[in-house]
Amino acid sequence: MTSEHRRLSPAFRLYWTARTVSLTGDGLVNVALVFAVVELGGSAADIGTVLGVSVVARVALMLVGGVLADRLPRRRMLLVSELVQAAVQFAVGFLLLVGAARMWMLLAASLVYGAASALSRPALTGIVPDIVGTGGADALRRANAMLGVSQSASRVAGPLIAGVLVAVAGPGWVYAIDGATFLVSAVLLALVRLPPTRTGNRGLGSLRTDLAVGWREVRSRRWYMTGLLVQSAYNLVTAPLYVLGPLLVGGASAWGTVSAAGAVGAVAGAVLATRWTPGRPLTAGFLLMVLGAAPLLALAAGAGTAVVGAAAGLGMVSAAYVNTVWVTTVQGLIPRDKLSRVSSYGLMSTLLTLSVGYALAGALEEPLGAGNVLAGSAVLLVLVVVPGAFLPSVRTVGQPVSGSERAPRRG
Repeated sequence: MTSEHRRLSPAFRLYWTARTVSLTGDGLVNVALVFAVVELGGSAADIGTVLGVSVVARVALMLVGGVLADRLPRRRMLLVSELVQAAVQFAVGFLLLVGAARMWMLLAASLVYGAASALSRPALTGIVPDIVGTGGADALRRANAMLGVSQSASRVAGPLIAGVLVAVAGPGWVYAIDGATFLVSAVLLALVRLPPTRTGNRGLGSLRTDLAVGWREVRSRRWYMTGLLVQSAYNLVTAPLYVLGPLLVGGASAWGTVSAAGAVGAVAGAVLATRWTPGRPLTAGFLLMVLGAAPLLALAAGAGTAVVGAAAGLGMVSAAYVNTVWVTTVQGLIPRDKLSRVSSYGLMSTLLTLSVGYALAGALEEPLGAGNVLAGSAVLLVLVVVPGAFLPSVRTVGQPVSGSERAPRRG
């Protein structure tokens, strides 16, 4: 346990443990899903369809989740989501183990799973300031960094463990284990005691009105709109890495090594966010995003696995650092009763731009060539993030004060 973890409250430790357990389960099932489809005689197109159904559900319901998370107690929303996802994973695991699973069942499960995730995901952003309470911006930053470390570490450990479990016991047992992680997470969440703060605008206003209020909060802050555009462009131009990388780096084993190196870099980036707190965090973070061009250029140049892995690690250092800085800034400068709605717009933007980027990478690879697509993406990345870092609306944002709205500094 790190010194940062020890300094955080017991309530956050419980929440952090719950998220770590749940994220590890997600890392397991992402591998199991592929082999479950294959076990049922499915093709690569079927794998894409099952994954795509979940993404569609998340995009369709993310904004609704933001409204609900601002209206209702966020912990309750997370508890319901964990229990629904546990039930889905247990059901799929049972069906696979008894040989009764069919492809349409996996599609239905993916749809429900994605819907539960979308409805609860904005609550994850909103609940952290509620748990940290009066700990201040420094505690909030450490809390987000700890969550980032867990997410990154699960991307390393989850697939490695899942590969062994699938080979030894089959995907059905991995689904069952994932269901158990959701149950454990739900129990730990139930033990979290939040400070006596406002828990939401219960039942106030229509869905359309609440969405409009959230959008006004987004539009009224130039730094948020600019940051959203910069990060959306970043997602768009880095998406080819994940589509073309596995094809160019030398097979599944080599890509697994690259992915693991990227996850290690992400852990380092989250830790860096606890150590380095510049006066202009968004400017520093956006400049650091230039490192995201490294793996794109390494792949375009035909570099070996070790070089591409090192470049991926550098890229993920910047991505994890920016994610922590961004979330902390949003949590510190957006009123808590509107926080989940505002964050839901950013979450939906991420899903949409990544999906479009994946599609464009596949469509452009044949006419332009993989190397040109990757090199062009690296150039576009630099052309977007460097000017974005120096825009006045970004430069004037300083370190936030947790729990209250503070006007950006006038530089």
